[in-house]
Amino acid sequence: MTATFLHFTPCGLVFDVSGIVLLGFAFFLKTTESMIEESGTTWDSKAYVIVAAGKCDGIFGSVLLFLGFVYQTLGYVGVESSNTILASYSALIIFLFAYFAFVRGWLIKRWVGNIEAKFREKQP
Repeated sequence: MTATFLHFTPCGLVFDVSGIVLLGFAFFLKTTESMIEESGTTWDSKAYVIVAAGKCDGIFGSVLLFLGFVYQTLGYVGVESSNTILASYSALIIFLFAYFAFVRGWLIKRWVGNIEAKFREKQP
């Protein structure tokens, strides 16, 4: 008999919690300064930086939630594969580390660069 955490249902819950945390970054961890920026109430507002961060967290949080629901469904119907679950936990840990260390910042910079390029195109 395998450990409880090596079933798809708890693995799915771990993915769901990870997804909720990322979605929470997009909405609940905004500082007063970022809310002022986003509302455009400053002279040099760059609200698109905050929107890009929210988009990034929203995309990856939603993907993790979706994977969590898929894993819970697999557990509910009785599918078992300890090796797949261990690989999934490992992949999740690696992904979350890479996301916070590199991917999130890189994507935000890329999207902000694209937005600023659009602004430059529109200026006479």
